[in-house]
Amino acid sequence: MRRVDSFGTDEGNKLSDDPSRLLAVCSVVAFSSNWQFAYSSTFLNTPVLQFKDYLNSSFAYTLTEDSYVHVWDVVQNIWFIGFFLGIWLSPVLNDRLGRKKGLLIGNSANFIAAIIQFLGVWLDLPILLIIGRFIASVMTAVAFQAVVLYLQESPPTSMRGAASYCSEVVFAAMCVVGMMLGTDQLLGNDLPWLLAVNIFPCEQHSTFFLDL
Repeated sequence: MRRVDSFGTDEGNKLSDDPSRLLAVCSVVAFSSNWQFAYSSTFLNTPVLQFKDYLNSSFAYTLTEDSYVHVWDVVQNIWFIGFFLGIWLSPVLNDRLGRKKGLLIGNSANFIAAIIQFLGVWLDLPILLIIGRFIASVMTAVAFQAVVLYLQESPPTSMRGAASYCSEVVFAAMCVVGMMLGTDQLLGNDLPWLLAVNIFPCEQHSTFFLDL
């Protein structure tokens, strides 16, 4: 019979008696798993001109408009290819190893992917940005499906609807954060910092799940 992870026996009983605390923990779990997904889906959409300058400066020659469009399409759309592959990988990790281990593996890999993406921008190496986005998309699909199952299965039955709702609310909030940080008024004109912001939450996510 498949094992379902929980918040822990004694601690789970305490959380059941305190719905507000339970929802707070579920929100943290949702944030830990949805940050990479939401941020990486939106931060590219705002500083488009800055990324165009970055790509042009990364090559030994100036890209033609057609060449730029092709490279930019790869940077953006590699995400969907990786996410599709991650959907097929998700049952292997989440069903065989459990939801918690699936979350830990997914978020740990996202931490590595965030560093690779940062280095790609900092060192003017678009290939690293593409590789980082690909790794992040694969493991984000694993973590995203794991967190939905985790929030539906771990809380008490009476709280599962509210707990699973946390994932959608947090995802929407993080999408707004990604779009706002990419504006000229914030980090849109400083791409290394825009990518560096992605590293710290991913690292904290892995630490959080080790203690959960």
